Amino acid sequence: EWCALVNQEKGDHGMPGNYKAGFYYLTGSEPVFSGGSQKGDPGFYFLLDQMVYRQGGPGSDQGLTPFISLLFQPKNRNLFPFFANGGLVYKGIFPSRPRDTASFGVVYGQYSSDLRSQQKKQGKPAQAAETVLELNYWVQLNNWFYIVPDMQYIIRPKGTNTPNAFVIGFQIGLDQW
Repeated sequence: EWCALVNQEKGDHGMPGNYKAGFYYLTGSEPVFSGGSQKGDPGFYFLLDQMVYRQGGPGSDQGLTPFISLLFQPKNRNLFPFFANGGLVYKGIFPSRPRDTASFGVVYGQYSSDLRSQQKKQGKPAQAAETVLELNYWVQLNNWFYIVPDMQYIIRPKGTNTPNAFVIGFQIGLDQW
């Protein structure tokens, strides 16, 4: 993995950003959609986030940060040979709640065309793509306890003609350190 951290040091006046590019290789034997198996499974990815608006002076972590990640893998043995997500994160959106974070994201996964071909040959519904829209709000109640209510709208669950779904959930977290 290659990584560049921009404006992350105390006293830096520019807005912080993180840029990553990576490659991985699984060494085992992987099943191939058309039958049999193939040794190894490579992939590469890009991840980046860059604050574009800062609330407060240098060193403040409050403000608006867009993010995006992209993943690419061989289509003959990976469910999602192309996967992407992106969105916006705003920390400190309310002055009275400086540690809370509001987030909106979009996740997209394109199913393998090789898998789709095999599904069609078998008379099964072919999976195309799935998209998830997500909105959440991280409520930091104190130094060690937070709650994150979450809403998701799933477009084409499982990549087929399954009806779209609306999901509501939440997370609760305790930090020990």
